[in-house]
Amino acid sequence: MQESEHIENPETLAIRRQVRSALKICKRYAFWPTECYTLSLTGKLLLKRRNINSTLYIGFLKSEIGNYKGHAWLRANDTYISGYRESVGFKVHSIFS
Repeated sequence: MQESEHIENPETLAIRRQVRSALKICKRYAFWPTECYTLSLTGKLLLKRRNINSTLYIGFLKSEIGNYKGHAWLRANDTYISGYRESVGFKVHSIFS
């Protein structure tokens, strides 16, 4: 339940941007539906192979009816890799780094 560092790291910025771009391309052209958790977990594994620390967030949002929606997003250093735009309103339940 600890987060990775939020500091800027110019040495890994290019790799983080490449991973983010790869996930966007995967989401657009995959034949199967790509879910937020799948994309975030894939990004985490890609970053781990390159020895870059990241944090996977899992959050929930309760609707007026009482239903819950879940969402996952990924951050590495000062860059959000996937799912951050859609995370507005979600409360963080779990953090994996």
